[in-house]
Amino acid sequence: MLARAEHLRPVVLLAAGCILAALLYLPGLNGPWLLDDFDNLAPFLAPGGTSLSYGEIIHSNPSGPLGRPVAMASFAANHALGLFSTPALKATNVLIHLLNGLLVFLLLQRLFALRAPAASVRAATFAALLSVWWLLLPLHMSTVLYVVQRMTEISTFFALASCVAYVHGRAVVAERPRRGWLLLGGSLLLLLPLSLLAKESGICVLAWLVLIEFFFFRTGSRRRWLGPLLLGLSLLLVFASLLPPAIIEGGYLGRDFTPVERMLSQPRALWGYVQGTFLPGAPGKLGVFHDDFPVSRSLLSPWTTLPALAGLLALLLTAWRLADSPRWWPVSFGLLLFLSGHLLESTLIPLELYFEHRNYLPGIGLLIAAASAVLVAWPWQQRLLPLLFGLYLGLLALSTSQHSLTWGNEALLLEASARHHPHSLRANDVYVENLLGRGEIDAALASSAQFAQDNPEYALPSLLHMMSIHCRVDQPVPPELIQAAASLRSFTVNTPEIVTLNLSTILKYRNREQCRRADFSALGPLLLQWDREVFQRHGIGGTYSWQRRMGLADWLAATGAHAQAVALLQDIWSQYDQASMPQTGILLTLLLRDQGRFAEMHKVLGELVATSTNASLPIRNAVDMLQRQAATLPRQ
Repeated sequence: MLARAEHLRPVVLLAAGCILAALLYLPGLNGPWLLDDFDNLAPFLAPGGTSLSYGEIIHSNPSGPLGRPVAMASFAANHALGLFSTPALKATNVLIHLLNGLLVFLLLQRLFALRAPAASVRAATFAALLSVWWLLLPLHMSTVLYVVQRMTEISTFFALASCVAYVHGRAVVAERPRRGWLLLGGSLLLLLPLSLLAKESGICVLAWLVLIEFFFFRTGSRRRWLGPLLLGLSLLLVFASLLPPAIIEGGYLGRDFTPVERMLSQPRALWGYVQGTFLPGAPGKLGVFHDDFPVSRSLLSPWTTLPALAGLLALLLTAWRLADSPRWWPVSFGLLLFLSGHLLESTLIPLELYFEHRNYLPGIGLLIAAASAVLVAWPWQQRLLPLLFGLYLGLLALSTSQHSLTWGNEALLLEASARHHPHSLRANDVYVENLLGRGEIDAALASSAQFAQDNPEYALPSLLHMMSIHCRVDQPVPPELIQAAASLRSFTVNTPEIVTLNLSTILKYRNREQCRRADFSALGPLLLQWDREVFQRHGIGGTYSWQRRMGLADWLAATGAHAQAVALLQDIWSQYDQASMPQTGILLTLLLRDQGRFAEMHKVLGELVATSTNASLPIRNAVDMLQRQAATLPRQ
């Protein structure tokens, strides 16, 4: 009977953890869509239904170089089954999270059965406790309840499944070769590619498989191979960080940091994941709004950069020193799982600096390292450990419950995010839009004004946002607001999408006869200066595309700054591929005609005719009309 109870204990623990996790996430199912939810799932949201087939939607997603079709297929399944409401989508995410917890248990139970982390605890019980701990982490809230981060969840699902298949195959390949090689082949040739096709970060599972091989299936010194591997990897990252930005597809042209600055910033980001794992912050502090994460400009700016880097190197040295220890090896294994899990998104690729979902899979390694260290370091307290660990899990569950309640209330979540991230333009903009949606116009304007005052580098997008609010609610735009923007002498060049969005919003409502009396002409010189600096920073192939620049030119023309609009359009027409942007040539031709600059008009029109032969029918018709009109005009 006692033996049976011991056997059932891990199953009961895991079942209880899954049920508790499901209950804790339940209040968050009605929360909002956020950020790139809308862009990634736009084909499913088209009014009246999309004209694209599910196959076209699955294979046309712009996220990542592989398109992430496996993750998109899961969204297509939700849609096909009539389960595309917000609660249904988020409930699906919760279900995948629970399945991932089961896979964590299967993997750890099998590994610890091969090599026990401590003699004082059964392998299955230890695996169950770690799995429940992982399931309850508040840090996962912004992965599980952020709809589009299902991509991370599904990639993790297949990554864990790949590890489970590898471990089972590796364990039986000597005695049952056919079964063993079938499992190993499924791990590497089926499950690993599926992880990659859900999200490219799944490639890190290769490092996990290497670590599993050397810690559980190879004998001899592990430090012997681990030292050169870590040294070689470090030298590779240092060398890569010194490469010109163009080598990495020009991705850094659209960022406010260089490769070296990103590499300096990531140790601080990694320690942020550690802190968020073990010491979760208040609701709103954790989440998706981390565009305010400070860039490390040097080893001492901010001052925490050097200690973070030294601490990270200390972790690597600790992992190396403990790799062959008969007692402490699980700490080395866990630390290396954590660090290798961040090899893609937390190194050189020019992504944003910090997002909590990047620690979804690597966090498993942190829990292994911490729990193993406690078991080995304080054996005399082992009778107290279940009680202390139970209390700790209770506190985590309470924190997760608070986060879930916050995530389930859009107004509360966005207000808390703006309060805890006072330097996040993204958090403030989303909060202001939520206030507008609730009819709290004065509060929305006040929030934007306060943000612009506290963050001078973001004054331009914030002031334009305020102007757009006045236009949207059909209020006169205060002249002092326009003058405050026109008098700016410095601004960020890394928010072109937000600036152009606000300009297009102003123009849209101005065309509806709202804020028509506002005189925006004073903004012309500032916006041209802004355009020059943004274009210099982002380049032709960066995020500041010709469409964004043409939107600015359209805005200048509509607000009476015709000469400035022509100058900008001429620059666009000469910089980009003319065949891809006939709209620019059409608008430029019209403005040159209206200004009586006929020689320039005929030149542009000739180029437009030559490059628009394969354009759409409406474009060709517009060009034909311009040709007929131009035939009656002088050439000088």
